[in-house]
Amino acid sequence: PLAAPLVRLSAKPESVRPAYLHEASGPVSDMTRTRTAKGSELRFTLTTHGNALFALGGAGACAVQVNGKPMQGTGAAPAGGPAIRHFDLGAPPAGTSTTWQHRITVSCNA
Repeated sequence: PLAAPLVRLSAKPESVRPAYLHEASGPVSDMTRTRTAKGSELRFTLTTHGNALFALGGAGACAVQVNGKPMQGTGAAPAGGPAIRHFDLGAPPAGTSTTWQHRITVSCNA
């Protein structure tokens, strides 16, 4: 007979992998990840030439801000994987430059 395990490790899938950028509709720059007193923070700039879209993985319980304004996003966890949240920021306002930059901050509590 096998002896009882001395240590049993378990973790929620989203606590194992920090929030990450799953996909984006344009180039991403200035990406940084830092530890904060409450957890971690992911920041990046998304540049688009039309509709601005991005998706985050493992960010189900994280707060997301785009250009300083909170956003919720939509999405659900695929079978056996982390939650993917999709964000649609729309197109640039009529009469403005076709190049559009967004500063995105993802704050996650530990």
